[in-house]
Amino acid sequence: MYLINRKNHNYDAFTGSSQSPVEQAKFSQPSVLSLSERRQVALISPSFLILMALLSALISTVAQAGRVITSLPHYENFDDNSYVSELVFTTQGATHSYRAAEGWTGGAARFTPPTSEGYSGLGSFTGLRDHNGDLRRLNVRILIKHGPEYHDNAGTNKLMIFNREAMDGTTNRAERRPMIITTAPNGLAWQTYRPCHNTWCYPEDVPSNEPLQFGNNINNIISDRWVSVELEADLDAGVINLYVYTDNGEVSGLYATNPFIDPNDPLTGVFSYIDIIGGYFNYDNNLNAATGNYFLIDELVIDDGYIGPPVNFLKFSKPPTELTTD
Repeated sequence: MYLINRKNHNYDAFTGSSQSPVEQAKFSQPSVLSLSERRQVALISPSFLILMALLSALISTVAQAGRVITSLPHYENFDDNSYVSELVFTTQGATHSYRAAEGWTGGAARFTPPTSEGYSGLGSFTGLRDHNGDLRRLNVRILIKHGPEYHDNAGTNKLMIFNREAMDGTTNRAERRPMIITTAPNGLAWQTYRPCHNTWCYPEDVPSNEPLQFGNNINNIISDRWVSVELEADLDAGVINLYVYTDNGEVSGLYATNPFIDPNDPLTGVFSYIDIIGGYFNYDNNLNAATGNYFLIDELVIDDGYIGPPVNFLKFSKPPTELTTD
């Protein structure tokens, strides 16, 4: 098991905002026009107004996209495309397609990353508190498969982001977000996962024999294969855990843990919604379209306790507190 060192790498710095683009879209309010401004607007051509109305409708659709989670556990098995209208969240050139026969079993959601800073994945999952009480522990598990050119072209991304709110329903920067960051440490030819506390993690000091590696043209254990990835955030225990299982059993169990290391976080509040599952991309500006630059998601589960890999995913299942790399 790897214990993440206490160092802050502020992956939010490049956004120029304390809120994610999703949060800005959801909570921004239109300004009130003065009388003179309204008169100026009246002079704008009808075609321009129609164009602006269409753009406004598109933005509203993106901001309002999401699925309300009314009970736990919640499952998305992607055996049909019923998730598409509510959950597909793609911006800045990212794409989605439903693949009926490419999942671990049955179908899967296939995404390509954006070509500039943006989102590609499933989001958002709302109603966690409204329908499930004051959740102080949250687990999300997916099966994911990266394409053979993902590492060279997808850049660094936030694979999952959990959002919290204060007990009175407000949000603020003290309510820090647990997440998984996919990172390429020290410019190595592979990437790995880290559990992070509002981007407080330490991806640079990663050994060359890191058990979990995926990339291009290297002999790694998860090149173009299914991996079970689970993020667990427990406010009462004060830990963020990352569980990883490869389908061949070479990585199996608790992979890394992060003890909520942000000193500005009082660990108050409860979980309110899941922002994205798949990726918020472009920390290092290494985003390019390529035939093999994609990822597939299957067998999503959301719950308030440990989930583990699907039944029959591993031939030799091991307890979640162990990590083996043999």
